[in-house]
Amino acid sequence: MVLKDVRHVPDMRLNLISTGKLDDAGLENHFGGGKWKLTRGNLIMARGKKEGSLYVTQAKLCKEEVNVASANMEIWHRRLGHMSEKGLNILARKNLLPNMKGMSLEPCSDCLAGKQHRVAFQRSSTPTRRNHILDLVHTDVCSMSEKSIGGASYFVTFIDDHSRKVWVCLLKSKDQVLDAFKEFVAQVERGTGKKLKCVRSDNGGEYRGPFETFCKSHGIRMEKTPPKTPQLNEEVWSGRKVNYNHLKVFGCRAFVHIPKDERAKLDSKTKECIYLGSPRDEFGYQLWDPKNRKIIRSRDVVFFEDQTIEDIQRSEKPKLKVSKNVEHHQSRDNPEEAVEDGEKDPEEDTTTSDQNGDENEEQEPGEEIELRRSPGGRISSTRYPLDEYVTLTDQEEPESYMEAIVDTHTDKWVEAMQDEMESLHENHTYELVELPKGKRALKNKWVYRIKSEDNSLKPRYKARLVVKGFSQNKGIDFEEIFSPVVKMSSIRVVLGLAATLDLEIEQLDVKTAFLHGDLEEEIYMEQPEGFKVSSKENMVCRLKKSLYGLKQAPRQWYKKFDSFMADHNFKKTTNDHCVFIKRQILGMKITRDRSKKRLWLSQERYVEKVLERFNMHKAKPVNTPLAGHFKLSSEQCPTNEKEKEEMMNTPYASAVGSLMYAMVCTRPDIAYAVGVVSRFLANPGKEHWKAVKWILRYLRGTTKRCLCFGNGKLELQGYNDADWAGNKDSRKSTSGYVTTFAGGAVSWQSKIQKCVALSTTEAEYIAATEACKEMLWMKNFLHALGVKQGKYVLLCDNQSAIHLAKNSTLHSRSNHIDIRHHWIREVLEEKLIHLDKVHTDENWSDIMTKVLPIKKFEDCCQGIGIVTISG
Repeated sequence: MVLKDVRHVPDMRLNLISTGKLDDAGLENHFGGGKWKLTRGNLIMARGKKEGSLYVTQAKLCKEEVNVASANMEIWHRRLGHMSEKGLNILARKNLLPNMKGMSLEPCSDCLAGKQHRVAFQRSSTPTRRNHILDLVHTDVCSMSEKSIGGASYFVTFIDDHSRKVWVCLLKSKDQVLDAFKEFVAQVERGTGKKLKCVRSDNGGEYRGPFETFCKSHGIRMEKTPPKTPQLNEEVWSGRKVNYNHLKVFGCRAFVHIPKDERAKLDSKTKECIYLGSPRDEFGYQLWDPKNRKIIRSRDVVFFEDQTIEDIQRSEKPKLKVSKNVEHHQSRDNPEEAVEDGEKDPEEDTTTSDQNGDENEEQEPGEEIELRRSPGGRISSTRYPLDEYVTLTDQEEPESYMEAIVDTHTDKWVEAMQDEMESLHENHTYELVELPKGKRALKNKWVYRIKSEDNSLKPRYKARLVVKGFSQNKGIDFEEIFSPVVKMSSIRVVLGLAATLDLEIEQLDVKTAFLHGDLEEEIYMEQPEGFKVSSKENMVCRLKKSLYGLKQAPRQWYKKFDSFMADHNFKKTTNDHCVFIKRQILGMKITRDRSKKRLWLSQERYVEKVLERFNMHKAKPVNTPLAGHFKLSSEQCPTNEKEKEEMMNTPYASAVGSLMYAMVCTRPDIAYAVGVVSRFLANPGKEHWKAVKWILRYLRGTTKRCLCFGNGKLELQGYNDADWAGNKDSRKSTSGYVTTFAGGAVSWQSKIQKCVALSTTEAEYIAATEACKEMLWMKNFLHALGVKQGKYVLLCDNQSAIHLAKNSTLHSRSNHIDIRHHWIREVLEEKLIHLDKVHTDENWSDIMTKVLPIKKFEDCCQGIGIVTISG
């Protein structure tokens, strides 16, 4: 007999059984004659005799069960004397620990103090070395047990990572390392004709100060290994490689291993620190030691990423409540009732205060029982003394004007702000006036960016004055804000024309474009911070022209550009109001071979940045953007708050947005995969995130893929396709089309249909209508550019859909189709577009509607002009 839903009372000597619970379990209780009997049907389960006011029975415990309430893995870990995770799993497999199978044990600070060890160095199957000599040189200083004949006590080694050649120099003292290094550099650079690029050493004092200055002045990059890790400096021999690519939460709690030579036998093997980051040119982690108040480096670290700097001063306490007289076993499994990170339960605080009087009236600084609004002004924190604070910075872009003027590159930021102010004055952007009554002045801020140019090694420091336009009110500060944006398909058509007809292409960038737009509304702005005119501090800026941040700025810039083009006798096309028969390309790289009349359009640099942003730049590549084992649906979305909180820390929407931009511009091969994962932006699950990472892995192996124009004839051709009921949730179908021109894809789409198709014919018919609309627009656009062809063909691989489009027949299976989809019949009847049959193997739009095998996927990529360029 198994008793469930019991209460565990540690201080009770006897076990009490409730007869009411036994009745609920379907058992029958019989009392009489001072005896008790428990039965289930004809089977007697237990007997007992009356002693005093209780009935006593002698029960035998099952050998395979533990007679205590269930708890989590951390509680069992402490109950069993800090047993290892392996030992707990063995007990769980034997059913000695209930509900513990498959659970993992969180790191324990007490165990780390007595058991923490160094992180193992991973072995690589094949040693990895640099491709050329002098790309990397390893150096280290060693002491000798006896002095040499010449009086040398040390020797320094220089090992080339590529050739394994070793240079050894004898030294009388360590301060001679720099002189030996200078001689080594002069010798090898003169002998090989190549420059030394990088030197890797330990963190010894001989490699700091003058040694670092010499390397910086000669353009030699330095890499530092953590203290007491010579293995990292000898990977050229052993092939050992340590991977530090994973990231940790900034400011989290960390335990650093203390080497044997720095502690006594019974001392703790670890010390608490705060994680600061991983140095760019140094190995290991950088941590702040609050006890010794200094920054240290180590690779032997255990992280508590769910704990922050506030937990450093607190001693670790059990994550569950302190046991009271009675604990219900279900409450132990309820995470909402657990008190984590040493916080007290409010009810316990009340009880303790009653028992201990005034001892707990003075709380530890920084801890609060309840949130309340302060009656006074802002009060500085008293948790730490002022001399224990440390300023941390990542040495990147400042977030405000105050940060910029105290930054290490203050002079460059001030110069950038002065350039911005000069541009504002040259364009007569504003004038200083008194603020009229009833008007308000908008606030502004400085935005700072460090930009890297392709043709320059030096970064460019840029400052932009931005108006806080979110405080604008419609009807007062602005009216209309819509501004047309050029279609990517228009750009690709123009590039296809230029490649095939060998036309000239000019690209330009308008500096401070938004500053040229004339404002129609009366708008006032506060003077820029740091540039207030003396004796006129109370005046405001009346804006004459647009500024970045204003809601109407894009619209006013377009109006200015439109009038400028009209004044110079340029005419915009009716199909795309951003095309004035001039070419401007944004965000894409154009490579051209005029001798072969070829033009390639790629986003290799953008894709590389996306991969680095989401830490996938060293992921294992895959061959297709989406694999067949992904069966994504809303059933895989988080269903409880815990799962939702876990996914909130995942940059799902940001990753999908980055992929979508690449798909819209130059990567039609990922259109279907991006369309699938974008359906779950509102509530993504772990399986959906795996699919996004799969797409990133595909991009990792195809960063050099691009669209090629000029391989085919100068004619427009379309392909369309549809799956049937591919959406697992709504059972709707997916429409897809690809339009090619001059051998490359110029427009494409992969989109869920708005209605449920009852047959493959209906799904293909709806897809053909959508593709026909795009073909007709592209035809008119080419006519506006002066390009005409005899016949515009749209290809479809479904004969029934073609027959339904060409013949206005009534049938019971097609009567329900929405009338708007029959528009294609009129277009075909007027012979504006021709709908023809194509074999499935040559229908390149299959890439837009389904997951394809590798061979068919590569054929589709080649058919729509996606190629891989080298170099």
